[in-house]
Amino acid sequence: MSAHTVMTSCNVVTQDLQKTSPGVLIKGHTHIARMLSPKVLRNEYRGLLTDCGSFRHLLRYLDTLIDRPTVIEIMDQHFLDPPKPSAFVTDERVNYPGVATFVNSCIAMCSNAYLQMFTQLHSEVIKMLPENSRCLKNYLFYVYNKAAGDSYKNTSKLKADLVALMALGPGEQDLAFWTLLDEALGKQIETICEEKFNWLDLVPQCATHARAMFTRCPLRVYRLIPRGRNPVVKCSWSTHHRNVIEARAFSACRGDFGAPVLFASYEPFTNNHLCTTNVYLLPDPGVISEACFRVITSRNDFAKHAEELHSRNFSVSLLRDEGKTLEFCESAWDLCECVLHAMLGYIASLNSGFMQQDVSIGNYLKLKFPVIMKPFTTNKQTELLDAFMNPQHISNRIEVRDKVEELRAYEETVGEDEVARFLQEVIHEATILQKNVSEKFKHSQVCKIIISDGDLATYVPAHFSTAHSKVDLSGTYEFMSMKLANAADQGRSYLRTPLDDMFSFYYVTLWATISNPSFGERTVQEKTWTKQFISGARENVVQDFRHLSSDTRLSTYSPLVQAMHLVLRDWRKELDSIEDDMYDGRQQGVPSSSLVAFDLYAYRAVNAFLNVLVKHLDKISEDLI
Repeated sequence: MSAHTVMTSCNVVTQDLQKTSPGVLIKGHTHIARMLSPKVLRNEYRGLLTDCGSFRHLLRYLDTLIDRPTVIEIMDQHFLDPPKPSAFVTDERVNYPGVATFVNSCIAMCSNAYLQMFTQLHSEVIKMLPENSRCLKNYLFYVYNKAAGDSYKNTSKLKADLVALMALGPGEQDLAFWTLLDEALGKQIETICEEKFNWLDLVPQCATHARAMFTRCPLRVYRLIPRGRNPVVKCSWSTHHRNVIEARAFSACRGDFGAPVLFASYEPFTNNHLCTTNVYLLPDPGVISEACFRVITSRNDFAKHAEELHSRNFSVSLLRDEGKTLEFCESAWDLCECVLHAMLGYIASLNSGFMQQDVSIGNYLKLKFPVIMKPFTTNKQTELLDAFMNPQHISNRIEVRDKVEELRAYEETVGEDEVARFLQEVIHEATILQKNVSEKFKHSQVCKIIISDGDLATYVPAHFSTAHSKVDLSGTYEFMSMKLANAADQGRSYLRTPLDDMFSFYYVTLWATISNPSFGERTVQEKTWTKQFISGARENVVQDFRHLSSDTRLSTYSPLVQAMHLVLRDWRKELDSIEDDMYDGRQQGVPSSSLVAFDLYAYRAVNAFLNVLVKHLDKISEDLI
């Protein structure tokens, strides 16, 4: 930890030392060291692992290596006279050599202590990594003070004060890279050391560098596709209360058009009996406010947000199909057809009782090989109507029974006849959609895309009785509807509806249109759209597409933009109109927060998209009858 704690300013440290005792000053670093230290579950808690989903490994349940008496004794021996940094001056660059010497001295002292610990603790329950596998092995910090050889995404190349490299340092002209693709080009950055005059400058700078480092070694691996005839292994970190929701959602719609084939879903254990979770990387809930970093936040502010910390469990899903995201569609019609199939898969999931809640570019998989599936059908919607109208009919599907129960509660407010009328209206929209899909497509059984992520799904029958705080407004911000994004920005509660997800489909399609790499070099304007989309100015792109027909530069844009701009223009108009109907109460009193409204406006939105496709058939398609 000494190698990281030196990323401070002497001014701040000196002031803190004058005000507080050394024990209080390093308390936060002690929490971090305990978080990172190897640990094992205590014997008395191992019997509770029969249900990993309801048991969280808090830090107090674990034996931690740094708390072992032998480790404490060795650390006391080696750090009896710890290294000290040279005095800091106002000019940052003058401090760099002294900081590098100090950090390297800390690493050398830690290495000596580590070797002694490894020798004396080889028979302990907590196993230490061998010398050649440990962290910071052969790292040396060097003064760098210039831009890295590569950049993070579309940003300018980041400047690093000091860089840690493996063994030999850089020459005067050598470059260091966040992601080194060719060793002949320079050196690989292993980690960095940053110096700033105060904490409020230091923390954002370190966060920026951390994001650049994650591009090389991301914290979360979303998909791993092994070679050969193996299933696709999808790994994710779900919040504790959502660790089984994806498996339930996928199983409920299994076999439906657009639904994934899930072989298995499970939570793996580590070899020392631990759930793979982030819980033991955090202080216990009772001491979170004590572990806050008070230089940049007060204890009260931190405690106020402590309940928003998410405990996450690692989960693995084995899926049948592999593919790519929608940015890799080959034509306008390929993109439109994939989006339609994705929306049909969404409806299938909704009819099975689950609303996805995170429609984004990475959560739908364009299949490498399209698959034959049962034709899209609305039979489950008809089954719901039959179960509601005939109380003696008991469905064998739990989501239908739960939906009927929710409708009975709604019936007490508006009456049975009104609920039946609303359901009939839903069936009417569903019938239109099923007819259009079956009659207007040559290959209505060929599915080109599936849902590939469902860990943010919600069980619809329970959706209306659940409190929806700002903590629940999760998802991919760039693809959220405007109402949902505004609620998230303002930190207020919001009842998410399928119409929010329909707007997300629109934004996903817009993104796939302007960022497809398959159509050659993009114009300056197209690159600007991409930057606006990811920088919070997404609606500027929407407005540009509304008026693209009169843009004299239209013929210079990619063929995909030229073919899709009318679809995107008219589709957005339809969605805005449906949203007005839903929230302004224009449809004869159908409330926007009822189960029937969820289904009704979801079907209307998909029908509207299909009608827009038919309207612009000549621009986007050669594959319809």
